[in-house]
Parts: sequence; C-alpha cells; structure tokens
Amino acid sequence: MIILAVFGVLMIIMGIVLAFSGDMAGFASLAGIGLALIALLPLVLRPRVILDAGGIHVRNIFSSHDLPWPASRRALVANEAFSDGRVSNAVAEYRPADGSKPIKIRPLQRTRIGISNVGALLEQDLDDLWAWAVACGYVRPESPAAGAPAPGYGSTPGYGSAPGYGSAPGYGIAPGPSAPLGAGSGRGASPTADIDVDMLNRPQLEFKGPGALAVCFFVGFGLFMIAGSVFAFQNDGSFWSVPGICFGVFLLILGVDQALKRVIIDQEGFHVRGLIPRTYAWPDSRAQLVATFRYSRSSAYADASLVEPDGRRRELPLGPLNRNGERGPELGMARVLDTIWAWGERRGATRETGRYVPAANATFEQSRRSALERIDYLRSER
Repeated sequence: MIILAVFGVLMIIMGIVLAFSGDMAGFASLAGIGLALIALLPLVLRPRVILDAGGIHVRNIFSSHDLPWPASRRALVANEAFSDGRVSNAVAEYRPADGSKPIKIRPLQRTRIGISNVGALLEQDLDDLWAWAVACGYVRPESPAAGAPAPGYGSTPGYGSAPGYGSAPGYGIAPGPSAPLGAGSGRGASPTADIDVDMLNRPQLEFKGPGALAVCFFVGFGLFMIAGSVFAFQNDGSFWSVPGICFGVFLLILGVDQALKRVIIDQEGFHVRGLIPRTYAWPDSRAQLVATFRYSRSSAYADASLVEPDGRRRELPLGPLNRNGERGPELGMARVLDTIWAWGERRGATRETGRYVPAANATFEQSRRSALERIDYLRSER
C-alpha cells in the first residue's frame, strides 16, 4: 500500500513538473501511471478475514467467500510453499467437508526470509483462531480421540482439574460476572505447574528489561536527531530544528530509561527500576500476576503485568521471551509467573487468598482472559 501510494504521488508530481516545462505527452503518461497506481489502492486494502457467529468471511483481492464454521479444526490447513529457498510462505486454506476445491484465505498467511518452519507458525495462528471460536461458542470443542486439538479450558486431566489451577478464578479460567469466588476452591500454584527450580532457590529475583538493541536504537536515533537539527539550525536557522532537538532529547531520555529498566523482586515487593523507580506490594493472589500476548506476522510477544487491589494495571518489564524457544513466549511467561508466585509463598512474602481482582481497563481484562484460555489450551496440547 505504501509503495503504491508513494510511487503514484511521485509519478503525478513528476508529470506536473514536465507539464510546466511544456512536455504534455510526458505529463499525460506519468500522470496516467500515477493515477493507475493510486487506483489500485482499494484492491490492496481489500483483503481481510472477518470472524463472527455467521462464519468465516474471506475478502481476497478479487473474490469473496462466506464460509460456515467447519465441524473440525482439521478443515483449516496451513499450505506451505517455498520460493527459490529464499522466502518461505504459508497460506491458510479452508477445506470444505464435501471435498470440493479448497479456498485460500490469503489474508491469513506467514512469510519468513529464508527456509524456516513457517507452516508451524501459521498452524499456531490457526490454533489461536480455533480456540477463540470455541471460547465464543461458535464451534464445539473436539474430542482428543478425533485427533484434533484437545478442548482445554480447564477440562484437561492433570491441568485444568488440578486443585488450585483450574478452580482458582483467573488462574485457569477467569470467572464470568455470575461466577463468584467459592470459599472451598483450591488456591495457589497447581501441583502440576511448571516451576523453574533454579530461579526458585535464588535469594532475590532480578529481570532485565529491553535488550541492548532497543537501547542502542533509541540512543543512536536520538543523537542523530540532535546532531542533524543543530547542524540545520547553524546553517539556516530553521525553526523546525527546535522540535527536532526536543524529540532527540526525548529519545535519549527514553534510551537511558530503557537501559536502567529492570525488576527486582524480594520479600518487600516488586521494585521496578528506571528513571522513575516504583515499588508494588505483593498481591493477594496468583491471579493478579497477569500474562498477556501480542502477535505479529512473524513473532509473538508476552507481557507481564500486576493488577493492584483497585484494578489498576502495573507493567512488569520482565524482558523478552523468544517464540522459537522450547516453550514459546506464552508457556514461558506462565512458567516465570508461576515461579515468582512460588518464590513469594516459600519466603512468606504472600499467601494465596483466592481473590480475583478484575482489571479496571476493560480491554486489558479481555486480553487477560484470552491469555488464560490460550495458556490452558497450549498446556492441554503438551
């Protein structure tokens, strides 16, 4: 979209320049090409997938398909293809139950540079899509005997039904508005929770924030903005150099803050270091240590937060987690939070009360519940 828009506008501008020079034939040619490129923008913007109770609505560049929800997750397939060994690409396909021609869902695709298991990444996206549809009630959970993904969501033996894991609101399944906390529910970390024993035995826990690459980016770009703006001011006294200097200083401050950012956890609480240090008390429940996930075309990211008793969200910069690791960022972050909670319980810093505190921000609360369902589903697959 950006390429078409930029080249289209450039072609029109070049045509206008030729028109002022008297070359009307050149003006007509370049302006025509520019308008044609801009006219293609609606087609480029058209591809999308809309998921609702009515099914899967596919809008490809030249075609549209309104597909019912399939009876099985196996109807959604990642069709992987390679191009000269330099680019790996996988496109989702919908395979109708009647055996008719598969329908490509082009907006659902993964592209990676080089040879990689891009099909597995797209399969994870389709797992997310199916788990979301199950959670919304659009499709029925499949039986493990059918060879499809397990239902998850608190029903898997040894995980969802484990005392204190599936039954504690917000830890296995977030409670609905009509699901009050029962006094007899199990509490705390699950007996089957994945704990980092080495981390559990440390006298205190420390997590570094963003990596050196992010710090170098902010500092380097800030210095570049300041140097360029000062040079422009010295040469022509341009007013626009002042905002450039201010923006460069802001990036430098942000870079220093990122370099200092870390989380130190001890018996007193969570100490978030940076230019503005903050300390948060231990929560009353494991449910208040929250993992949320973000997805891009090639990566997944896990974020950690603390929900305070008044519902406010506090970010915990625990550092990046690599999707291509053994557990992936979702299960990796769940393991880290499980271990933090177990560490606090072992040292008497906190005690599970079973309290579930809804987040004040509705969007974050929805992301929180979606992440709980995702963790439940992934652990049922293991």
